[in-house]
Amino acid sequence: MEQQENKDLLKSQGLSYTQKGKKLEDAQSSSWLFLIFGFLGIALILCVWLGIIPLPIAFYMKILYTIVLGALFLIFIVTGFYYLKKSKALKEEASGEERSTKEIVSYITSSYSLKDLDQMINDPDLSMEQRYFERYEQISRLIQEKYHLQEEAYLDYLIEKIYQIFVPEE
Repeated sequence: MEQQENKDLLKSQGLSYTQKGKKLEDAQSSSWLFLIFGFLGIALILCVWLGIIPLPIAFYMKILYTIVLGALFLIFIVTGFYYLKKSKALKEEASGEERSTKEIVSYITSSYSLKDLDQMINDPDLSMEQRYFERYEQISRLIQEKYHLQEEAYLDYLIEKIYQIFVPEE
């Protein structure tokens, strides 16, 4: 019963970590999409006004069309530049995070083995599920002793990554 409560607790916390590298990819693709559609939209409006694309509507409707769609496409362009700026900042964060992740995973996996983790657990009669949570706690403690991480979702991400190295899924 306690194991189910532990699983429910982990799920209820809603901790989900997104790597900075993934955020960088998302920001870059978003910036380019917004910029492309923004500039294409402005070009489309210009083509209508220059008569390249004939649009048989009243003059006041053409002005309304230009104001509304022009504002929309300008918002696209501003948003594109925002994500472009954000991606530049994320690039540095992503490389720093990647270095930290490699360092922490390397430290734990080279300094400790699965047998060492099991020796830190005082109860040898635990079920596989209980052993998982105990190992999880030990890995968490070892990481926090050396690195003092503040972001809990990142810590969970690291523990899962390390645990998969110790106990690969078959």
